[in-house]
Amino acid sequence: MRPGQTLAFDLIATDPDGDPIQFTLGGSAGFAPDVLGATIAPQAQAGQVRRARFTWPVDCRAITSPAGQTQQLVFTASSTTPCGTRQLAPTLQIPVIVDYGNVPPVLTTTLPQPTTPTDTVVIRLPLGQPYSATLTGTDANGDVLTMSAAGRGFSLAATGMHFTTEARPAGQAGATFTWLPTCDGVAVVNGKPMPLTVTFQLQEATCRPSPRPAASASRC
Repeated sequence: MRPGQTLAFDLIATDPDGDPIQFTLGGSAGFAPDVLGATIAPQAQAGQVRRARFTWPVDCRAITSPAGQTQQLVFTASSTTPCGTRQLAPTLQIPVIVDYGNVPPVLTTTLPQPTTPTDTVVIRLPLGQPYSATLTGTDANGDVLTMSAAGRGFSLAATGMHFTTEARPAGQAGATFTWLPTCDGVAVVNGKPMPLTVTFQLQEATCRPSPRPAASASRC
């Protein structure tokens, strides 16, 4: 099973005396399927037979650490005699594995490439010279991607910067960054322009996301 899928099947219990039958749901050590959204919906008993529907919409909470460990769904059927004696049927154990793997998204850009992943790219522009760069995101798992840009301590619009995202299908993202340096958007200290740092980030919508940031310091 993978997050987003639903596990569902019927349970059937019989009692030769036609005593009332009850179902219970449990799990192996450290596994509580009812807490994770699993349910049993019993039907009305018909003579010696009672059915129940098990349903489990698997979500991110079901992922083990590390992922891929085997856990047991444990089902029990019991009946109660007219004298109040509770009788248990042998338990039914069903192994389940919640399969989850994630390849981090990839962010590519026409911005200058840093020497190392932690370096900040410096772009120097004269006043009035427009600049633009494109950013593209891809995800091998096909997860929905979101791309963003934020100025460090300043508003992009206030400095003549604009970040425009594109509508793309799941697993893809695109955006364009533009900047027109003007005097109003430049802070000067001791006769020198202060750098403006913009951080671009690609975020995936998945159970355990791996954001992919890329930062650049722009100076005019």
